[in-house]
Amino acid sequence: MITVPKHEIRLMSGQPVPPEVKEILLRFFPKKQVDKLERLGGRIQFSIAAPGPKRLDPTMKGLFIDESFVGELIAQRSNSEKMRAVLNGMSVRQLKEVCGMLGQPLRSKATKAEIIAEIVTNIGNEDFWRQIASRPSEKLDV
Repeated sequence: MITVPKHEIRLMSGQPVPPEVKEILLRFFPKKQVDKLERLGGRIQFSIAAPGPKRLDPTMKGLFIDESFVGELIAQRSNSEKMRAVLNGMSVRQLKEVCGMLGQPLRSKATKAEIIAEIVTNIGNEDFWRQIASRPSEKLDV
């Protein structure tokens, strides 16, 4: 549940509206309404309702996650910014499907940002581990 920040001013009958609030009220309401509020009393409520989270990229809505899509992601491992741009447009459910196909374990309560970071790290680390594996082993004198 989203909480909206709000502030309430209660006026008793005959109590004047504070001047700074009255100035704002007169911009949006007729003077007759403000006079009635002062005469009978009432409540003034301010609330802030900011827009919610960004909508997902509509092109990603019907995206089918399969081996070819994951292959395309892996092919972009040298360009992590481009990969992140693609992943940011996907839903959490789609990102979890990608993790499943990569064999990447996730916490059940992982956030979208954490899932994206895991995918980018997983795909990027593949090159790192291949470089280590391709190095000739050094003999250790014990």
